[in-house]
Amino acid sequence: MLRCASTATRDCDLACSGLRRSRGDYVRAEALANECLALSRPIDYRDGLVHGLINLAIVKQHTDREDEARAHYREAQELTADPSTPTHWRAVLLNNLGNAALEDHDYAEARALFEEALELNRRNDLPFHVANCLVDLGMVDLAEHDLVHAADRFGECLSISHAYGFWELATWAFEGIAGIAVAADDASRGAQLLGSASAIQERAGIAGGYYPVAVELRERTIDEARRLLGKAGYEASWLEGRQLGLEEAIGVARRVLD
Repeated sequence: MLRCASTATRDCDLACSGLRRSRGDYVRAEALANECLALSRPIDYRDGLVHGLINLAIVKQHTDREDEARAHYREAQELTADPSTPTHWRAVLLNNLGNAALEDHDYAEARALFEEALELNRRNDLPFHVANCLVDLGMVDLAEHDLVHAADRFGECLSISHAYGFWELATWAFEGIAGIAVAADDASRGAQLLGSASAIQERAGIAGGYYPVAVELRERTIDEARRLLGKAGYEASWLEGRQLGLEEAIGVARRVLD
């Protein structure tokens, strides 16, 4: 029995890993989430259950099945309220509920959920999840034109991502800092950071479109940068950014924040 549970746990963890790699591919993500749940329910494997439910809820949100998404979130909330469920899963759930509020442009609700998740992640010493929450809070600040707090959030996220190699999160920080740069009339650096972020995402095979608020803010940044630089000037700076090495791009981001 123990060996069977161990095998199911391993297989479930592999499915969860696949979920992380399949963002943006909702057909594959839904199949993997259901696989996680099928493997986890017989052995009451809380990591797999909560992870599967949250990812299934995200898929349903993005494929216009809101009622089903809410049902999955409710089940995940019940599980994370159980003391036997590892506490970091409550933070993950809060973060995802925050993203749902963010997509609805309910910034006050999103901020409250992200801040609670951030506090839990700091307490549990989980650098990736801390950095992820900081990106989300930075996006809230940027959406509300609070550049001072956005700079603090994205700057800390970039430092953590650089230290631990969280390059996907670093690209979102680059895009957020690009928005700060353009808002401060430093459109050339903003365009460079957008170019660098796109190059890193392409090399890493990071799917686009699954983080709607980032797409929305990116488009806002691009439109303003083009207005300030002109189409040719924007394209030139964007291409320069695509040629930057990672350390060079971090240097550009730091100069924006200084």
